[in-house]
Amino acid sequence: MSVATEGPTQSGNENLPLLHSSEEVETRSATFMDAFLALLKSFIGAGLLALPFAFSKAGMAGGLIVSVLVPIMCNWATKSLVYSKHKIETNHAVAGLTFQDITKMILGDWAYYVVVFSLFCCQLGACVAYHIFVARSIDGLVEGDIKHMGSWYTFMVIMLCPIFIGLLQIKNIKRLVPFATAANFLIIFTLVFIVCYGFIDVCHGTDAKPCGNVQELRLDTIAITLGISTFAMEGVFVVLPVYDSMHDPRQIVRVLDLTFAVAGTLCATFGMLGYFVWGQATASVITLNMHHGSAVFTTVCISCVLLLSYPIQMFPVTQYLDSAVRVIATKVTERITGSSADVAEVGTLRPWQRAIRVFSVMLTGMVAFFFPHFGSVLSLIGAVGYSIAGFAMPAMIYDRLLTAENKKRGIAAILVTSFGVFVLVSGLIVNIKAIIDDDAS
Repeated sequence: MSVATEGPTQSGNENLPLLHSSEEVETRSATFMDAFLALLKSFIGAGLLALPFAFSKAGMAGGLIVSVLVPIMCNWATKSLVYSKHKIETNHAVAGLTFQDITKMILGDWAYYVVVFSLFCCQLGACVAYHIFVARSIDGLVEGDIKHMGSWYTFMVIMLCPIFIGLLQIKNIKRLVPFATAANFLIIFTLVFIVCYGFIDVCHGTDAKPCGNVQELRLDTIAITLGISTFAMEGVFVVLPVYDSMHDPRQIVRVLDLTFAVAGTLCATFGMLGYFVWGQATASVITLNMHHGSAVFTTVCISCVLLLSYPIQMFPVTQYLDSAVRVIATKVTERITGSSADVAEVGTLRPWQRAIRVFSVMLTGMVAFFFPHFGSVLSLIGAVGYSIAGFAMPAMIYDRLLTAENKKRGIAAILVTSFGVFVLVSGLIVNIKAIIDDDAS
């Protein structure tokens, strides 16, 4: 699939309010390596931490199959999305289209709102997962119990809220870039430390259950593995902005191939090694499998990573809500005063911005309190959010473009769409059942 080919001409340019003129697009300056590193960083996040647990739900063979299948499907879907963007921008002589723009143009308003819903699920859900992981890690560290939560969990969920609210007061996302870069290097270091700890202190230690106590294949809960592995491909929303920033956009295909190859290999390797070490006893919060000083070290490292990542994950949500409230407030002001002045310019929106951030954090805290299941929450986010944005919608957009051009529908688009629907439906059923069973026990 090439994104550099010239698209067919289309008579007439429609009135498309979501489009941006080419002057509004930022200067293309990113090199091949810049684009690769930016995408790779976006794919290295909290999803990696739950992959050993994901393997325990599918078995070693099942986990490896899913770890190969999901990146391949996601790679094809993101390429098709870039291809669709290129074709539409070429036909309409515009630039800077976002995922939401493309979805609304090709599939209609319903699809636009589905993508927005998907974005909210992914970003808010990731913040809920961060809340759970940090609180559960500290609770397990203090209480010394990996299976049952103590009173420290509730305390930490509450204490994290003002910390997150404070971090969200940083309104310029560029100020968080250095911290995000540091967090990515820190999480790689921590993952390596966890694996080394497992082989040194567990496989060659005095644990009653030796390494290698694994199952080959489990089909009853493999949907949980699919959801977590899909969540691990969390950089799908970053692909189009990276493409827009590239000096030579024709290299995007090679960038995507390399990114998914490296990210997929990293995910499969960590999931396989972690599961090999702890077997069926693998906890969804991986730090709960560790002891003493190693547990303290990894808890501190990962907590720092997630604390720094929280405002970045929440930024698209607060930005969208800020814009929505600003539009509503401006219309109300115009109707009352008859003035067309922008509400934001007179400063009346700032309290609303603070209220939005407080509400968003409290929402993630409430969900973390009532549903403290890290693995199941990640899997649900992957099933509900990323299966739509990472598989179904890009494939449906590409298929619709082929149909509009009177070309033969591609079997790949149908397969990827079907795969996304399967991940969504099976993930919902199995994860909700797992959460209910965990609460009952």
